[in-house]
This record gives sequence, C-alpha cells and structure tokens, in this order.
Amino acid sequence: MSDEKKIAVCPNDGFPLVFTFMRSGAEYYCLECTGSFGTFEEDRTKETPVNLEKKKEAENIVRFLSQFIHTGGKRLKKCKKCFPGKGEGELHIRHLTETEKSENESAELIFKRLSKL
Repeated sequence: MSDEKKIAVCPNDGFPLVFTFMRSGAEYYCLECTGSFGTFEEDRTKETPVNLEKKKEAENIVRFLSQFIHTGGKRLKKCKKCFPGKGEGELHIRHLTETEKSENESAELIFKRLSKL
C-alpha cells in the first residue's frame, strides 16, 4: 500500500476539485469546467505542489462566490421557512427570494466565465 497522497480531480479535465455542498446532490465542484460531481464520481491523482496550488486558488474563488449560490441542499439558520420553530423546515432552494434568484444567476455566470479563462 502506497503512502502517496492523492487529490480529487475532475473526471472531465483533471482539474483539482473543490469539496463543497454548493449544489444539491454534488459534493465536488470543478472550477475549470463548472461540473458538479458526487462523492464517487471524482478521479484521484498524485498530490503535487502545482495541483495543490490550483486547488487552493479554486477553493478561495468557490468559497467567495458560493455565498451567492443558493441552490445547495441546505437550510439557512436565519430563514423562518427553513427553520419554522416546530417541526422540520424545507430546503432553502424551495423558497428563494427574487434577490437570491438574481444572485444565483450572477454567480453562475461568473463561474461560467471563469471556466473559460
């Protein structure tokens, strides 16, 4: 068994993946192709300084932009529909405000443009 460290990479283009729940049903996101992947859909490759740096840069970009993405499978603590008090609330994506819908569209457009750089 090898002690070689592995890093999750995109099965489409080999770009290091970011672990995030930004999109419902997908734990990984590829900044290069804007693909979303589940836990067992990613490829693995040897960890190198180059792909670790790419991953760190991608994580920073995704972390910033993900605050404007509201399509993940999550509930927001500040939202009364997500946490109504008694009983279960619903996922936030089921009741987005117009502002959140607009933020989603803008952030998705930025992700798509970044993937073409």
